[in-house]
Amino acid sequence: MTNIQQLTEDAIEQETQTLANTVCLPSLIEVIRENYDTWCEKLFPVLKLRGLARYRYISDLLKKAGYCNASEDLVRGYMHKVKVERSKKNKKGE
Repeated sequence: MTNIQQLTEDAIEQETQTLANTVCLPSLIEVIRENYDTWCEKLFPVLKLRGLARYRYISDLLKKAGYCNASEDLVRGYMHKVKVERSKKNKKGE
Protein backbone atom coordinates (compact mmCIF):
# COMPACT_ATOMS: atom_id res chain seq x y z
CA MET A 1 0.00 0.00 0.00
CA THR A 2 1.35 3.41 -0.90
CA ASN A 3 1.79 6.22 1.59
CA ILE A 4 -1.19 8.17 0.22
CA GLN A 5 -3.40 5.09 0.38
CA GLN A 6 -2.45 4.52 4.01
CA LEU A 7 -3.05 8.18 4.83
CA THR A 8 -6.44 7.95 3.13
CA GLU A 9 -7.38 4.83 5.08
CA ASP A 10 -6.28 6.49 8.33
CA ALA A 11 -8.29 9.60 7.51
CA ILE A 12 -11.40 7.54 6.77
CA GLU A 13 -11.07 5.71 10.07
CA GLN A 14 -10.46 8.91 12.03
CA GLU A 15 -13.38 10.76 10.43
CA THR A 16 -15.67 7.76 10.93
CA GLN A 17 -14.80 7.67 14.64
CA THR A 18 -15.32 11.43 14.91
CA LEU A 19 -18.69 11.10 13.19
CA ALA A 20 -19.73 8.33 15.57
CA ASN A 21 -18.91 10.57 18.54
CA THR A 22 -20.72 13.60 17.10
CA VAL A 23 -24.05 14.48 18.62
CA CYS A 24 -26.63 15.47 16.05
CA LEU A 25 -28.05 18.79 17.22
CA PRO A 26 -31.54 19.97 16.29
CA SER A 27 -31.64 22.88 13.86
CA LEU A 28 -30.90 26.27 15.37
CA ILE A 29 -34.30 27.70 14.50
CA GLU A 30 -36.01 24.74 16.18
CA VAL A 31 -34.03 25.35 19.35
CA ILE A 32 -35.01 29.00 19.25
CA ARG A 33 -38.67 28.07 18.69
CA GLU A 34 -38.57 25.70 21.67
CA ASN A 35 -36.99 28.25 24.01
CA TYR A 36 -38.54 31.48 22.70
CA ASP A 37 -41.23 31.85 25.37
CA THR A 38 -38.90 31.09 28.26
CA TRP A 39 -36.30 33.53 26.99
CA CYS A 40 -38.81 36.32 26.38
CA GLU A 41 -40.75 35.84 29.60
CA LYS A 42 -38.01 34.92 32.07
CA LEU A 43 -34.50 35.52 30.76
CA PHE A 44 -34.84 38.81 28.89
CA PRO A 45 -36.30 40.75 31.84
CA VAL A 46 -33.32 39.70 33.98
CA LEU A 47 -30.85 40.59 31.24
CA LYS A 48 -32.52 43.99 30.84
CA LEU A 49 -32.16 44.70 34.56
CA ARG A 50 -28.49 43.75 34.36
CA GLY A 51 -27.93 45.82 31.21
CA LEU A 52 -26.82 42.83 29.13
CA ALA A 53 -27.43 42.47 25.39
CA ARG A 54 -30.02 39.74 24.99
CA TYR A 55 -29.09 38.47 21.52
CA ARG A 56 -25.40 38.37 22.38
CA TYR A 57 -26.25 36.46 25.55
CA ILE A 58 -28.41 33.94 23.66
CA SER A 59 -25.71 33.62 20.99
CA ASP A 60 -23.12 32.81 23.66
CA LEU A 61 -25.51 30.35 25.30
CA LEU A 62 -26.13 28.57 22.01
CA LYS A 63 -22.42 28.43 21.23
CA LYS A 64 -21.82 26.74 24.59
CA ALA A 65 -24.47 24.19 23.57
CA GLY A 66 -22.57 23.40 20.36
CA TYR A 67 -24.12 25.81 17.86
CA CYS A 68 -20.87 27.43 16.69
CA ASN A 69 -22.68 29.28 13.86
CA ALA A 70 -25.07 31.06 16.28
CA SER A 71 -23.95 34.61 15.63
CA GLU A 72 -25.72 37.51 17.29
CA ASP A 73 -27.21 38.59 13.94
CA LEU A 74 -28.44 35.08 13.13
CA VAL A 75 -30.07 34.77 16.55
CA ARG A 76 -31.73 38.17 16.13
CA GLY A 77 -33.07 37.16 12.71
CA TYR A 78 -34.41 33.83 13.93
CA MET A 79 -35.98 35.42 17.00
CA HIS A 80 -37.76 37.89 14.72
CA LYS A 81 -38.88 35.08 12.42
CA VAL A 82 -40.34 33.12 15.34
CA LYS A 83 -42.08 36.25 16.63
CA VAL A 84 -43.68 36.82 13.21
CA GLU A 85 -44.69 33.14 12.92
CA ARG A 86 -46.38 33.26 16.31
CA SER A 87 -48.07 36.55 15.52
CA LYS A 88 -49.56 35.06 12.34
CA LYS A 89 -50.61 31.91 14.20
CA ASN A 90 -52.33 33.97 16.90
CA LYS A 91 -54.19 36.04 14.28
CA LYS A 92 -55.48 32.87 12.63
CA GLY A 93 -56.64 31.55 16.00
CA GLU A 94 -58.71 34.65 16.76
